[in-house]
Amino acid sequence: HRDLHSFPTRRSSDLRMKRWALPLIHVLVWSLLLSNGVRDFAHIHDAYTEKAIQASGLSRGWYGFFFYLAYTASFLVAFYGAYFFVAPLLFIRKKYLAAFIRLLLVLAAMVLMRWLAEYKLLLPWLKFDNYFGRPFELIPYAKNCIGYTYRYALFGLLVYFLTAAAKLEKEKKEIEKERIQAELSFLRSQFPRGREHRARSCG
Repeated sequence: HRDLHSFPTRRSSDLRMKRWALPLIHVLVWSLLLSNGVRDFAHIHDAYTEKAIQASGLSRGWYGFFFYLAYTASFLVAFYGAYFFVAPLLFIRKKYLAAFIRLLLVLAAMVLMRWLAEYKLLLPWLKFDNYFGRPFELIPYAKNCIGYTYRYALFGLLVYFLTAAAKLEKEKKEIEKERIQAELSFLRSQFPRGREHRARSCG
């Protein structure tokens, strides 16, 4: 005879599925965005891009993959930086100044990531100069990066807010369910005493 608890229950398997569902959704969404960028890159045939592809020695498909992967890295920094480091302070702990400071740090990290992508990957390895030889200037560069990427930080905040709101609503329902079950258990516990009392009074 085996202990029934040694077998996986449906509830435990459901919990494992729910635990992996959200990360898998994130991976799927980012993979779709990346594949969509690579697909769009296949339709770019200007002379500068063609020259860069030939100089890199890569096929058009691999070139497009690394090209969009480099830019996606800065999107990831903006999204998850806002999701993990800004949103909890903003929505849960209500520390707005600290959240604003962290948001500035996330944007700075995003600018740094894009600089690494453009000047340490695209330029030396993919032979692609997004600024056509213009000298690097920090303030205009940062404004350009933030202008193109800030929306991913906003998406991170929005996704966190929606996720936290759904989790809070679920917790409220579970608490209400536990309260109702406790009240029903209490009421059931009173019925035998009532019947016993009536039996004694009739005797």
